[in-house]
Amino acid sequence: MITQEQKNELWSIIEKIKVGMLMTHDGQEYRSRPMHIVQDSFDGSLWFFTDKSSSKVYETQKDKKVCVSFGDRDKNRYVSLSGSVSISTDNQLKKKFWNPLVGAWFEGDYSSPDVALIEIKVSKAELWETDKNKLSQLYELTKAAVSDDTPDIGHNRKYG
Repeated sequence: MITQEQKNELWSIIEKIKVGMLMTHDGQEYRSRPMHIVQDSFDGSLWFFTDKSSSKVYETQKDKKVCVSFGDRDKNRYVSLSGSVSISTDNQLKKKFWNPLVGAWFEGDYSSPDVALIEIKVSKAELWETDKNKLSQLYELTKAAVSDDTPDIGHNRKYG
C-alpha cells in the first residue's frame, strides 16, 4: 500500500509533468498513448478523460491492469504507476474534472454520453531520479563499463 507521504511525493512530481503514457493490453498486444491528468490532487487514483468508444476502453475491458509513466527529462525524474482501471460515465464526476481544455477534445460537454472518465487505482509506483549532470552520468557509465561496477547515476524507490 502506498502511504499518504509517498502519494504526496509522487504527486509533487507528476502534477508538474501532467502528461503520462498510458499503457494498456488488449490480450495480445501492448499499446501506449499520451494522456493528460485532469485532477488537482492525488488520493491514490489518477483520472483521465476519454471517448467511451475508444480503443482504450475496449483494451481496459480485456485487461484491467495498466501502467502510466511520467518523465521529466529536465530534472532527470521518471515515475511509473501501475494499477487497476475502471471506466465511469457519472456526470457528477465528469463535471468535477471538466475544464475548457478537456472540452476542446469533445463535441458537446461533460454530459455527452460519449464522454467517459478513466480511473486508475494505483497499487504500485516506482521513481527514478538523479541529481548528476550528463557529464557525470557519462563518467559513471564509462567507469562501470571498464570496471564491471554498477554506475552510480541516481536512485530508485519503489512504493506499494
